[in-house]
Amino acid sequence: MKNKTAQRVHFRALIRLLQALIISCVMVFSTYASELKQPTGPVLLEISGNLSHHNTKLDIDRQEDGQEINAVALDLKMLETLPAETIRTKTPWTEGVVEFTGVRLDVLLNFVGAESNDLLFQALDEYSVEASNEPFESFPIIVAYKRNGKYMSVRELGPLWIMYPFDEFPELNTEQSRANCVWQLTNITVK
Repeated sequence: MKNKTAQRVHFRALIRLLQALIISCVMVFSTYASELKQPTGPVLLEISGNLSHHNTKLDIDRQEDGQEINAVALDLKMLETLPAETIRTKTPWTEGVVEFTGVRLDVLLNFVGAESNDLLFQALDEYSVEASNEPFESFPIIVAYKRNGKYMSVRELGPLWIMYPFDEFPELNTEQSRANCVWQLTNITVK
């Protein structure tokens, strides 16, 4: 029994090491240009705020004090070029164990050059929640674009949904973590 537990711990450590390597590679790649590629499909997610990389400017009605704000606009193809992570978990909003696939939030934040972990998540229905000092680097929290192997429509709470691995890490099953599971995610602001 101890042997299997030790193997599982070593396997998780190896996975975390590989994820750190991937994150490092993404960071090195993204530091060679402050501008990212332009999306070619419909923009699913816009990330703005304290970023070192960008590929667009915010709309005039969302500018602060007349200052242009750099942002990153991402389509599905751009999200899928980042390393995919799959988690299986029960949620308060779905029945049974559900498989979610997407990009780890920490990988996404590194990709856009986020310079803070103080975030504001916003949804299509104007729901928003602030997430400060969350353990995004310690756990496989993802921005999911697939549920049970299928892309999610707006009707199915997509196309993007922040998801925590509640079953694998029960300590994440808190009121704040559940509030951070924004479905129909459209914007992330890095403060």
